[in-house]
Amino acid sequence: MPEYFDFEVYELSNGQILYLDKSKNLKSATIYPDLKTLSSDDNTIEEQVYGAGDDEYLMKRLASGDALPDYEMNDYLIYPKYLKDLIKNHKLTLTEQKIYVSNFYGNLYKSENGYYMLIDEIDQKNGAGDKMGILSLRIYPSLQQVKDAQRKYEEYKNTGVTSEHLYQKISDKYGQRFPEHVSQLIDSLPTLLNIDKEQLSFNTAGIDLVDEALKWNKTNYDLLDRVFPSVIAYYGQYYIECKKDGKWIMYLDKDSNVWIPELKLKDGKTAWDWIDFAKDFYEGPIPLSWACD
Repeated sequence: MPEYFDFEVYELSNGQILYLDKSKNLKSATIYPDLKTLSSDDNTIEEQVYGAGDDEYLMKRLASGDALPDYEMNDYLIYPKYLKDLIKNHKLTLTEQKIYVSNFYGNLYKSENGYYMLIDEIDQKNGAGDKMGILSLRIYPSLQQVKDAQRKYEEYKNTGVTSEHLYQKISDKYGQRFPEHVSQLIDSLPTLLNIDKEQLSFNTAGIDLVDEALKWNKTNYDLLDRVFPSVIAYYGQYYIECKKDGKWIMYLDKDSNVWIPELKLKDGKTAWDWIDFAKDFYEGPIPLSWACD
């Protein structure tokens, strides 16, 4: 899809990486210190740099003593046959047993390198028998993070799974009066995203700044929940400035009794689809600037 995804990557003589985005919407040139940093910014390149055809590739790396610091995840799968090498090469010492952070319990080990590993106990009943054929392995930088994972599991176990409308929190807090709070929500955006208030403008530079901040926080789901109303407010006002069109309205989703903020245009259409906007925000988030192109 060259219209949307078209790029070239070069290594410079000083070891830095030049990334040329040649797509229709985002023509740009960016310098990265290394491929690791670029991979964290682009899923396609991440797959090429860190991908492997061997299903046990990561298991073998873990067993060799690699704690995989380049990976954001801390939850891996490993076969029991790798446990002996894993314990040896990570210099693990058993510190606690029968720790629950999921439906199956694990044993907690501390590495001489400072981190902790929680590994499923093999001898416990699973859905297929009395022994675990494949184990979950979780890496934690500190003991406090282990305790936090235990607490979260206990809360989840007691409350169970719940579903919620994408705009439920906005509706509960603002109801039909969301447009009255647009200015206040925009003013809160710099603090939430840790950007300079003076740079938050309703132009290309401003929306690029918000896009960059959202990209750096794309895995912080608690923050995304808190910033979502402010992003809608900012984007709506940006759209009004960009297109010289649009007026805030509130749409009632009668099936869920939820009020949803929208921007109504002069031709009677809305500036965006409220479902797609929320999905793209949480799943991407895609650059907001695309939506105004």
